[in-house]
Amino acid sequence: MNSDFKELLSLLEKHRVRYLVVGGYAVMYYTEPRYTKDLYIVVGVSELDIEGLSSALAEFGYPLTESQVEQWREPDRMITLGVPPSRIVLLNQLAGVDFEAAWERRQTVNVGGQSVSFVSSDDLILAKRAAGRPQDHLDLPKLEQAAKRQR
Repeated sequence: MNSDFKELLSLLEKHRVRYLVVGGYAVMYYTEPRYTKDLYIVVGVSELDIEGLSSALAEFGYPLTESQVEQWREPDRMITLGVPPSRIVLLNQLAGVDFEAAWERRQTVNVGGQSVSFVSSDDLILAKRAAGRPQDHLDLPKLEQAAKRQR
């Protein structure tokens, strides 16, 4: 995980933002290393999460405008920071998964001395099925096999 990714995750923790790592990094956590050019993070939409996200992003060097903060309250929003291979994509919704329930089932892991919250393997599978993109179809068999081994 590159230093920008670690820094943002650390700031999200510092500002008590409820977040879950999803996408390629979550797939790698549950299965095996694979190439990914970005870090996908789904963030809670409570007022505390939104305030914390705004503070974390300002400290990270990407302050949000008032308009962006207001738009974040609307369903299915995304904020993209940087470019591949260091792109960070923040989502306020995860296809096929309720954030509050997913937050309760999260996996908290120590990554390089820092606490990182990952979506559970079951919720990641649900999200991949709901999204249905080509890479999701490639990831699903590996995730399903890994989930069976965990049970």
